[in-house]
Amino acid sequence: MRRGHETMIGRRSDTSLRLHRVRITDRRLRPWTGRRLRRVDATARVDDPVDVIRELGPSRRYEHMLEQIAHDLKNPLQAIALETGLLHGKLAIGDAEIRATVARISRNVSFLDRMVQDLLDCCSIASGHFEIRRRPTELRALIAQVVDRVVSARDSGRVWIEASAPLTLLADELRIERVIANLLHNALKYAPRPTLIGIRLEVVDNHARISVIDTGPGIAVAEAERVFDRYHRTPSGVHDGSGLALHISKRIVEAHDGRIGVDSVEGRGSRFYFELPMT
Repeated sequence: MRRGHETMIGRRSDTSLRLHRVRITDRRLRPWTGRRLRRVDATARVDDPVDVIRELGPSRRYEHMLEQIAHDLKNPLQAIALETGLLHGKLAIGDAEIRATVARISRNVSFLDRMVQDLLDCCSIASGHFEIRRRPTELRALIAQVVDRVVSARDSGRVWIEASAPLTLLADELRIERVIANLLHNALKYAPRPTLIGIRLEVVDNHARISVIDTGPGIAVAEAERVFDRYHRTPSGVHDGSGLALHISKRIVEAHDGRIGVDSVEGRGSRFYFELPMT
């Protein structure tokens, strides 16, 4: 930021939030924009908080609004997920129909939560603040958890897992879980019943590779080249998502120094896969 440029920061006093105009004179200070500040001049009081948003460019304003909406959605979604889990646990074993209904609610809440998380990650990437938190992650157990949460009882017979042994590596478990869930949901969405869907875990050239394989309609070559683009939607007419899932999955895998791709033949099915380094 050039000398003499002014921007807005918030300062909380008691219970009110005051916004002040600041002049860049001290490199040790950082505003919420993530840029370095110099001397602070708090003499100019700004009464309208919307001015903070107006100071941003059109693209950043859009990302900021999306980020706020996504954050606002997180708490009610978490509350619904918690209450649904408690309700499911309290239902009598004999209430099969009610339990199935609660399970459907839970799966849809999980789907909405993935969309919100994808949106938050998209905003973090756009602002340059995207970070992953690696820890030991056992991939075979993670795949089983995703299948249990994403796949309905109606589709449970369609999904098979091929993983001969446990496989542990350092990864951001929650985000890799979301990548697997996004790929599996994509296969369930496009591959018609009763075609089968497989999830394979294997080691290839010192990389852990997870593949989601379906025998659905497949993807044209030109379409496959764009399928990981941001907000891209296929021309199939199946549009029940944000258009971010595959793009965010790609960015998550790349942040792990891995790679993601798709092999597909129209009329015969697709294989979406990603690879993560073992070391």
